[in-house]
Amino acid sequence: MRSAQRVVITGAAGKLGRSFLRTCVDAGFPVLAVIRPGQDVSGIVTNESDIFVTDVNDDWELFARGLASTDCVVHFAASMSGKEMYANTLSTTGSLLKATEFAGVKNIVLVSSISVLDYSASKEKSKIDESSPVCACDQYLGEYARMKRDQESLVDRWVHAETERRGVILRAGLVYDETDISADHAGLTIANKTICVTHTGQVPLIHLDSLCDAIKSVLELISKTESQSQILHLIDDQTLTQPEYIERLKLTNSIRCIAAVNWKSYLSMTRFLTKLIAFLGLGTRIPDQLRQNSVAGRNKPFTFSNAAASKCLDWSPKSRL
Repeated sequence: MRSAQRVVITGAAGKLGRSFLRTCVDAGFPVLAVIRPGQDVSGIVTNESDIFVTDVNDDWELFARGLASTDCVVHFAASMSGKEMYANTLSTTGSLLKATEFAGVKNIVLVSSISVLDYSASKEKSKIDESSPVCACDQYLGEYARMKRDQESLVDRWVHAETERRGVILRAGLVYDETDISADHAGLTIANKTICVTHTGQVPLIHLDSLCDAIKSVLELISKTESQSQILHLIDDQTLTQPEYIERLKLTNSIRCIAAVNWKSYLSMTRFLTKLIAFLGLGTRIPDQLRQNSVAGRNKPFTFSNAAASKCLDWSPKSRL
């Protein structure tokens, strides 16, 4: 990225956005941190003049005028809860893309998730990489994964509307740091008690610092790449196996394991539960952790490759666990 040009970071008040903002400031990139009204700006590492408080949906043209001299937008912003999570996130992304088009911004990086992939259709113990198919079945996907999948589609259409545009979609694994590691792949948790799922596959983890380093590398390369669009998976080198992950969670008191069940038995159990919920007329209220593709992605044995990102970005993300 040319040093005189800015990088705009949406979702800069969130955990990932704040961390990447620090990475940009440390690297000497001029930045504009975009946050929604009412969000906490304390601890954001940049000058107050480089913080843009706005809801892009309210006035995307005003936002577009703030994008002058912007080389690249890094899009983290997403609603993470609430009944309108999906609609709000897609609306924000659509407004953002209108603003970038109006302002003449040519480069965008979307931070997405490997949860968009079709794990239900993928064979057990197969390798998951950029060639793995995306899940097209809405009812199999949790709301977060569906939201990220459709964000990717919006960005892809924007990129290919003009030949000079460049877009990189970064599908991150389960992001962790020294203070927090999610138990989402452990099994079924109810009232702080977990039925742990056993298999010999890997858990697709990525340390927060490694994620930020990868995005920084993308910024340095995006305007030079010949490829108009690119998708890269961001996973730790030698990420933990499921048994190692479970033991790590136990050591940090992140879970209280009350039983262990084989992954095939667990998939059968969750399918029965979802059919029962649907039979009771509550199909729209099936929780994300019981959706068929979510269960397969979290609890079916796979291996995960970061070879494409490592080669493209000259990036070596070591596990910190």
